[in-house]
Amino acid sequence: GTGIAPFRSFWMHRAELMKVEQHLGPAIFFGGYRTPELNLYRNEKQKYHRILELPPVNFSRFSREVVIEKDAVGDQMARRLYEYLNIHGGHIYVCGEFYMANDVKSFAVSLFQKYGNINEDEAASAVENLINSGRYHETIFGITVGARKTNLDYKRKARLMKDYSFR
Repeated sequence: GTGIAPFRSFWMHRAELMKVEQHLGPAIFFGGYRTPELNLYRNEKQKYHRILELPPVNFSRFSREVVIEKDAVGDQMARRLYEYLNIHGGHIYVCGEFYMANDVKSFAVSLFQKYGNINEDEAASAVENLINSGRYHETIFGITVGARKTNLDYKRKARLMKDYSFR
């Protein structure tokens, strides 16, 4: 539930905005669960999928129990995600464990590489541009191998932001 909590508040906020007829772009929720029982807020997600016109997309890791054409569905959604990010100026929000977040970032690089028809370095730069422009958001937790370096990087960035804000 920790990974889904920030997005839960996001879809609730969107529902309130739509009550006052604000036009909002599309939103897609990708969730991964080890078992069907871990699919928290299942009913609530369905309610908000209808209210917010969110595509009913819910990729899961229990695909041995559910037979789906993962490659076709995955490719179709990957192309849409690329278009939202690259063409429509969309944002990506990642919340969960450190290792999952790294996998998502690698997926984003491969997405830009495949659908942008660019090499891996250019794709990594495209993802870095999303991060630097404030369109790639992460709330991650867990033990990291490079935690000391990561913490130092965040502290350095925070100092730069603090210095900049007082000018």
